[in-house]
Amino acid sequence: MIQFAVVGTGWRTRFYLRCAQACPERFRVTAVMSREPASKAGLALAYGVGIVGSIDEMIAKGKPDFVVTSVPGTANPDAIRELVSRGLPVLSETPPAATVAEMADLCHLVKAGAKLQVAEQYHLQPLHAARIALAHSGKIGRVTQAQLSACHGYHGISLLRRLLGALMKWTRPYADRL
Repeated sequence: MIQFAVVGTGWRTRFYLRCAQACPERFRVTAVMSREPASKAGLALAYGVGIVGSIDEMIAKGKPDFVVTSVPGTANPDAIRELVSRGLPVLSETPPAATVAEMADLCHLVKAGAKLQVAEQYHLQPLHAARIALAHSGKIGRVTQAQLSACHGYHGISLLRRLLGALMKWTRPYADRL
């Protein structure tokens, strides 16, 4: 049984809650944290989850295996820092931060031992994964340029970085897929 909590009540939160609701033998939501828990009664009823107003209350409901941050990019770095400072692993929705400085700060947290994963999924879609694997295979030479119209913003940048090999060594698992 995987137990997790969610910080935030935006539209992405509902995806996690629906997954837990569809597979109750595999997932249990320990709590959902909202700045205004009283206004989220409908969410609590629809998904059978407890809505709390603080991280302390969230932990008191049952220590989760990890916490999903599903908050705006401007609020996400603070939420992540608060959670990892308490030793909680974090699965961050995108974007994890709004500025390069905030991203660098999060990278320092990871280097210091924080367990942080960003839920960026575009590179895992089969067609994108195949393109990335081909780009990394050497079969078309060294890839030095890419154009992309499949997505935009941080999702597009993530795909471009993977296509061009502009990632750290341990995040490039694609070459062995060909």
